[in-house]
Amino acid sequence: MTDPILVATDLTKQVNLKGSQLQILNKVSLEVQKSSSVAIIGPSGAGKTTLLSLLAGLDVPSTGSVTMGGIDITALTEEQRTQFRGKQVGFVFQNFYLLENLTALENVMLPLDLHAIPKAKSKAREILAEVGLQDRLDHYPRQLSGGEQQRVAIARGFVTEPAILFADEPTGNLDQSTGEKIIDSIFQLNKDLQTTLVVITHEEGLAQRCDRVLRLSKGGLRLAP
Repeated sequence: MTDPILVATDLTKQVNLKGSQLQILNKVSLEVQKSSSVAIIGPSGAGKTTLLSLLAGLDVPSTGSVTMGGIDITALTEEQRTQFRGKQVGFVFQNFYLLENLTALENVMLPLDLHAIPKAKSKAREILAEVGLQDRLDHYPRQLSGGEQQRVAIARGFVTEPAILFADEPTGNLDQSTGEKIIDSIFQLNKDLQTTLVVITHEEGLAQRCDRVLRLSKGGLRLAP
C-alpha cells in the first residue's frame, strides 16, 4: 500500500467559551489513501466541520498535527497554508459561496486566475461541460437553480485538479432528486481526476458511496458500523 496522502495525528481542538475551555475534538487520528473517498458522519455538534477545517488547513489544532502529501501543514504559517491550499486543495460547501457579480464561467475561472494557472477559460469551460452546464456559462448565480449553483461550485472545486477535495454537506440545501445528481457529479469527477475525496455529510446515501465511512461522536472518531 502506498503512503497515505492525508494523516491526522492526535488532533485536539479547544476553544475559550466564556472563560472556560470547551473541547470540540479529542485526540482524533486518521489516514486517507490517495484517490480514495472517505465520509465523516455524526450528529450535529459533534465537531465534523471543525475537523474538516483542521484537515484542510483552514484552522490549526490546539495540539496534534496534519500531514498532507508529506507536508506538515500545521507547521506552516497562515500565508504558507493559503498558498498550499491553492495548489493542493479544493472545496465544495453546502451554501455554494458563488460570487454574485460573476458569471458561472468567471466563478470557475477564479481559483485558476488567483494562482496564475494558464488556460483558465478553456479549463473552466471544459469542466462546466462535464457537469452539464455548457449552456449556462454566462449566467449569474441568481439566474441558476440551487442544483445548478452547486454544480458550478463543484466545477470550481475540481477545476484546479486538487490532490484532495473537501466537501462539507454538499447536498444539504438540495432536494433529494437534485442531491442525487450532485452526488453523481462529485463521484464522476472524483473518478476522472483521481482526486482524493473527504466528505462531511449526514446523508447516508452519500456516505455509503464512499470507500470508507467514519463516525465522529463526542469528539472522537471511529469506523462506522
